[in-house]
Amino acid sequence: TALLALMGLAAAIAQHELILLETDPRSSGMDWLKLVNTLASLGACMALVGHYMFLVYAERMHCHLNKMAELKLDNIWGDVCRQKAMWLDLILTMIHCPPGVTAEIVLDTMGNIIVYRAESLFLVFNITRIYLLLRVCKEQVLLSLPIRFTISKFSGVSFGWIFAFKHLLEGWSAVVNLSILWCMLILVSGYGLRIFEFSACELSTTDSPSCHLHNASRWSLPGTAEFDSHNPEMLKINTVLWCFFITSTSVGYGDFYATTHFGRTVSGVVTFLGIAFVSLLTAALTNALQLNGEENKAFLIAEREKAKLRLPEKAATYLQLWYKTVTRRPLDGLNVLNIRREFFETLAAARLDIEECNSRDGQVNVILSRARRTKVLASTMVLNMERLRWQDYESELQGEELNSMMNQEVEKQLSRQHANINTHVHGDLKTEIAWTRDKLLKIKAAEKSGNVDGTHWRRDRNMVMREGVRLEWIICGMAMCGLLCSLINNELVFQDVDPANSSLMDAVKALTTVTSLGAVALLVRYYQLRILIQRIDVHNGFSVGEDLNETVSILDVLSTREFWFETAVILTHLPPACTFEFVFVDMNRPVGIRA
Repeated sequence: TALLALMGLAAAIAQHELILLETDPRSSGMDWLKLVNTLASLGACMALVGHYMFLVYAERMHCHLNKMAELKLDNIWGDVCRQKAMWLDLILTMIHCPPGVTAEIVLDTMGNIIVYRAESLFLVFNITRIYLLLRVCKEQVLLSLPIRFTISKFSGVSFGWIFAFKHLLEGWSAVVNLSILWCMLILVSGYGLRIFEFSACELSTTDSPSCHLHNASRWSLPGTAEFDSHNPEMLKINTVLWCFFITSTSVGYGDFYATTHFGRTVSGVVTFLGIAFVSLLTAALTNALQLNGEENKAFLIAEREKAKLRLPEKAATYLQLWYKTVTRRPLDGLNVLNIRREFFETLAAARLDIEECNSRDGQVNVILSRARRTKVLASTMVLNMERLRWQDYESELQGEELNSMMNQEVEKQLSRQHANINTHVHGDLKTEIAWTRDKLLKIKAAEKSGNVDGTHWRRDRNMVMREGVRLEWIICGMAMCGLLCSLINNELVFQDVDPANSSLMDAVKALTTVTSLGAVALLVRYYQLRILIQRIDVHNGFSVGEDLNETVSILDVLSTREFWFETAVILTHLPPACTFEFVFVDMNRPVGIRA
């Protein structure tokens, strides 16, 4: 349905554009386009009837499954014809300009005469077919939900337009979806304004006698002088799109405004919808930028570690305050209340438990998992006690063996309940100790051979990260120096300095080149450190005790895609003794820009 309706819309748009090119509306080419629109409209109507027929079948099946009513497959067309929404869809889909039909509609708008072609006005009705595309998006969203009818019955939630719209406004996808809808609003409304603000009196194919009146060529609005009714800027699609972009954001510079009733109606609707879209987009961005549970936990853990690093300093200051108070020495320069408050706040942050760093949902999940484990543990204890009661053992089981048996039973039952979770089962204690001893012996052997210094890789990672941050600051400083040189060159051009014969500008360009090359050279070293950090992380996680390849070659750096992107950004500049002019046409005006 949507494809056929949009095909007819494309034919209607082609008719309107041909009319603007002063094509005769009675020509055979126009009739062929109208025939295509007619056939597409008829096909869309037939598809609509089929769509509503399946909806009736679905409703009967729903009543059969939920209300135990008899499933009837006959007399389907009677129920289909009683669908009021279907007749509204058919009317909106069938409105079009048929072949061999053309007319000129004369309207009076605020005392001014405006003439519309029938093809243009029918195009406005055809544009409303876009709602069929939105319905397809809604159905696609609902189809992605499995057993949605069962879920709807169980939860009492109606899966319709509102639910689909809310589903599209979840997470970062909400920003993308709202941006797409906003662009569609600007495109559709801009094209509508282009239709309403153009009078057919400007076309040589118009025969209406009203076009010869004075108020058909010269318009006037309350509070303004007479002006020409033909505004060529309103025929440019980029102009109307810009007009409605600033209107939808409630800015409106006033350089373009509607002069007809229909145009002002469209502008008013776009203003209100634009405010709604801006509000929704702001809310979507705010929601998407909030920390989720895992990110909030990581942030709180990082704050706890920072508090641990600050705690010795705060404790020393607090002890100094206590010592001076006990010995009755002057407290000059010491704020007693702030020192005490900062110490206890830092102490509380440093003592924060890992589980307290979870979000509220995370804490609830931890409590729930512990409750489930306690329940399984209790049932397992009862089963084991019954087994010990009725079985005859040669020797009394020790508490450790009982505990090991219970843990194994708990892990087995939990693994059955959570089959998708890889549950770790502890092995034999002797095996664990032997594995740990072998691992330590391997590390010590590597230390004796000079491969790894035990804890050296941990310290080295911090040192590498500090060196990388230092290089980032240097690269940033050199890049900003090159940017400053480019700004100086631009200001010299504004002061009418000749770029081709200015030694000062060449010197500034040379400085830009030097800083750019220096930044790229340091960028190579920075990416070497990044690759080394990645190797250390892999060494830390999977290959402790083995050799760490600390040598990062230039080829390793050149194989990094991000390095080439940053190099292209940094090296893009104007070298010395190089200048030219770039001229292009913008809005029918030549614009020249110096290199």
